[in-house]
Amino acid sequence: SEHDSFFDILLIRIVSDEKRERVRRLVMDVERKLGGWVLGQALVSSLVAVFSAILLTILGVPFALPLSMFTAFLGIIPNLGSSLAGVLMSLVALITVGPIKAVILLGSFVIYQMIENSIIIPKVMGNAVGLKPIMVMLGVIIFLTLFGVVGGFIAVPVMVIIQILYEFYIDLQKLEAKGIV
Repeated sequence: SEHDSFFDILLIRIVSDEKRERVRRLVMDVERKLGGWVLGQALVSSLVAVFSAILLTILGVPFALPLSMFTAFLGIIPNLGSSLAGVLMSLVALITVGPIKAVILLGSFVIYQMIENSIIIPKVMGNAVGLKPIMVMLGVIIFLTLFGVVGGFIAVPVMVIIQILYEFYIDLQKLEAKGIV
């Protein structure tokens, strides 16, 4: 509720109204895009939860709702969470409903994971943060390769911040060329 007044206090040391407004736009852009990333991540987790709840219910696996919520929480980990959840749910299915349904469940999760990694995540995250889906996919792959699971998780927010800072830099260069800054 006090976001704007607190932000004004932080910006009070910037004398120029134009520079203060530029910094305000930069921070608001970061907040908006990172908020979009959080909502996109919630959507991806919700999709895997719905998919797993339907699949577990169809296969007659007990505790379908708690298992699907567990899948949603693990779905936060990109490229690994849904796979891990699929393996764990397949183990539960193996114990409770038998090997055939466990294999069907595991196979369904492998297919879902491929669809999620190649279509859902790039599209949802691209729309949520304003990056092209191919850039999201390449960025996540690069960050996963360089920094492991943590890199995969922070890839999209880091790419968003880099994009915003690049746009801010270009904006400053244009103003410098005009002689304003």
